[in-house]
Amino acid sequence: MRFLSYFKIYSPMVKITQILIMTALLTVGTSLYGNKKTFYFPKNTHALGLALGSEIGINYKRFFNKKEAYSFTFAQKSSNSGERYEYFHIDKLFHNHTLFSHPAFSFYYGLGAVGKTGGDDNRGYGARFPFGTTYLLKNFPMDFFAEAAPSVVVSPESEINFSFFLGARIWF
Repeated sequence: MRFLSYFKIYSPMVKITQILIMTALLTVGTSLYGNKKTFYFPKNTHALGLALGSEIGINYKRFFNKKEAYSFTFAQKSSNSGERYEYFHIDKLFHNHTLFSHPAFSFYYGLGAVGKTGGDDNRGYGARFPFGTTYLLKNFPMDFFAEAAPSVVVSPESEINFSFFLGARIWF
C-alpha cells in the first residue's frame, strides 16, 4: 500500500518524467553493453514453423540481411458460427539485435498486411504493426518467437484488432 501512496503524491507530469528517465537509462545501458557482444544469427536464411495464438497456423520467415526479414503466416479456422475462414498476414520486419543483453534474443518491429477470407462475418483486410522477440538456439537451427500486433481493418468495416502469437521455427 505504501508503494501505491507514493504514486498518489506526485503529479502525472512528474511520474511521466520519471518513467522516461528510467527507460532512457535502461535503454542506453543495455545498448552500450549490447554493442560489445556478438549476437546469434541463423546460418540459413529460410525458416518454417508453427504459430499459435489468435489463430493457429504455419509461419514462414526469410532474412534478406541481418536486420531485415519478411514473415508470412497462414491459418484456417472455424468461427463461432461454424463458418471456415482463412487468415493470413505478411510483414516486413526490422530486427534490433543489441536491445537485449543476451546474444540469443532479438527484438523486431515492422509493418504488414492482414486479411481474412471466408464467410461474410469473417472477411476483412487491413494493415498490421507487429513487434516481438525471438530466441535463437545457438547449436541447433531453431528459434522461438513471441509476437503481438495491433491491426487496423479497413474493409468491409473499419475496426481495430489485436493479435498475439507464440511459435517455433526450423531454419533451413
